Amino acid sequence: MDEEDYRPKTIKDVIELWMSQNEEGVETDLISNIPRNKLDWLYNNLKNRIIMLCELEDNEVLREACGSKDMSPEEAAKVISNAIWQYFHPNL
Repeated sequence: MDEEDYRPKTIKDVIELWMSQNEEGVETDLISNIPRNKLDWLYNNLKNRIIMLCELEDNEVLREACGSKDMSPEEAAKVISNAIWQYFHPNL
């Protein structure tokens, strides 16, 4: 990997990037109001954006941080969407 690689390398990096991209708070309000039993709905709505934003197709470092560099971008996006949800629900 190039030392100047700008892509997120950890889930924490993704959350920081996500927050910087969400200046108006619309998604923040939505995510903070979604109950745990709707995590599949959240994933289905965020999956493509997470894959593109994080360049998960070829970001092995971030996929490794999600569990395995060999996992699919979709599997990594699910881990990330759950982590984003958890960020807004720290006590659950």
